[in-house]
Amino acid sequence: MTRRTIADRYEKAAANLLRQHGAQATWTEARYWRAAIAYVPERHLYSPRPRDCRTFYLFCHELAHIALDHRYLGPHMGMQDEMEADVWAVRRLKRLRGWVPQSVRSMLIRRGLRLAESALQHGCAMPDCLNALAKALR
Repeated sequence: MTRRTIADRYEKAAANLLRQHGAQATWTEARYWRAAIAYVPERHLYSPRPRDCRTFYLFCHELAHIALDHRYLGPHMGMQDEMEADVWAVRRLKRLRGWVPQSVRSMLIRRGLRLAESALQHGCAMPDCLNALAKALR
């Protein structure tokens, strides 16, 4: 499969997901975590254009907040909501590709470790969704 065909496949899958969840997207240029955000009540997200596995994952993570009806609580959303969005996005990526590429897997492992460390530092119980994420990555 050519690079163009792969990019087209990600974009088509993203368009289908937007339609399915009644959401709209504005594409951003940046390709990192803080370049994406979802506005749940407005059903609108800002995300890098999904043209590879990583940007498709970022898009799906933000769409998950809309699909799961998470309420935006500012830059420090609850760990539970973030992990639920991660699991939802991993499942969509696996549905499209059949597996989770190492670049996304590594990103999620680092992210999960940071969230677990934060929970331990603040005396919070480890959320069940960490187990769900580990299971989704298998």
